[in-house]
Amino acid sequence: MATTSPLRTGSLCTGYGGLDLAVDALFDARPAWVADPAPGPSKILAHRWPHVTNLSDLHTIDWTTLPPVDILTAGFPCQPVSSSGHRRGISDDRWLFDDILTGLARMPERPALLIFENVRGLLTANSGEAMRRVIHGLARARFLARWRLLRASDVGAPHQRARVFLVARDALRERRSLGPNRGGPPLTRPADQALPPGAQHPAPGSRPGLDPSAWGRFAPAIRRWERTLGRPAPFPAEVGPYGPRISLRFMEWMMGLPDAWVTGGRACSTPLYATPSATGSCPSKRPPPSKT
Repeated sequence: MATTSPLRTGSLCTGYGGLDLAVDALFDARPAWVADPAPGPSKILAHRWPHVTNLSDLHTIDWTTLPPVDILTAGFPCQPVSSSGHRRGISDDRWLFDDILTGLARMPERPALLIFENVRGLLTANSGEAMRRVIHGLARARFLARWRLLRASDVGAPHQRARVFLVARDALRERRSLGPNRGGPPLTRPADQALPPGAQHPAPGSRPGLDPSAWGRFAPAIRRWERTLGRPAPFPAEVGPYGPRISLRFMEWMMGLPDAWVTGGRACSTPLYATPSATGSCPSKRPPPSKT
């Protein structure tokens, strides 16, 4: 029986690869190349995808020679539009969306699908001009875009982390399927005690010794996410260089990442990278399925 090869993904502003893990789960798509110049994310990418080329800074990419991909992803920098910053938006030097569109126009083969992610502030930065810049830029490039604001808690995670997900289809090619769209359950907030479809209970006796009462009012949310991921919550605190802090293992568990994706597991004496969980995507919070 003939087999279908996995789709190919090109990833810009990759971070630790959270968005690409979600795209893989939804479309059965594997990274053909990634691009992130930061030392921490680069270390994670080299460890998790050792045979995938990291093109580093997108300003130095030779776009005309890029290997073709079916899907292009980008979690482009949120600092210009985030409520935590000055919100200069399109006037900020870190606004990279226009650079991405310029590079996209030079690629030898257009991707069939674009998937972008950013913070909620993208919708309102520059009085809405930042989001208009995104949508109009995609339209001029002949990509038809749909977008949606999703929270990590919409899929059962014990935190909100609202993010804008944007999916754009190449309007110049014939409508066709991109292969196995795994979809998943409707994006409705699970009941506190509900077991989401496809979830598994944590293995008996695998709880790391934390008294269940210690979670207090957060216990229902923690239990729900444990059932969704099929593994128990790590101990939530650890001793850092300046005293107690939230555990890095607990942070990546809350993000729904594969176990030890960032921290490196027992074989790694120090975390692969100490801070990317503060800025990355929650892979379980998949972008809305495209109707291509």
